[in-house]
Amino acid sequence: MASKLITIDPLSNTWATDMDKNLDSLNSDTGWLAATMYAPITGRFYYKVTASGIYLKGFISPNGFSNAQPVKFATIAVDSIADFGSDDKVFILGQASGNYAIGTLNSKGECWLTSVSGAVTNAVHFDGIVIN
Repeated sequence: MASKLITIDPLSNTWATDMDKNLDSLNSDTGWLAATMYAPITGRFYYKVTASGIYLKGFISPNGFSNAQPVKFATIAVDSIADFGSDDKVFILGQASGNYAIGTLNSKGECWLTSVSGAVTNAVHFDGIVIN
């Protein structure tokens, strides 16, 4: 999913090295990285890219958010994610008192908060979100 593979020419004298690089890429794990956050949203937001998907953890506080206008709250490294074209990945997030929020990730690495069902003073939690 998140792997950047090299095209292998079987007649090339580097095919074995290129194959090893592809296998390493398929089995790689970036470890937890801090995403670039944007005001007015605050919090701690991390991501990890593995062969099985993009894992998210942390929380954000949607200060001043309005359901009338989606807001970009973070960006993750574009080379970490697969190109999924013009389709955004949509995920549902937990919020206090049984409420929820809806977020999206696009192929540019932009994370957007699009809807919040509870009060905008309640934190939105990302733990357990996997995008693949």
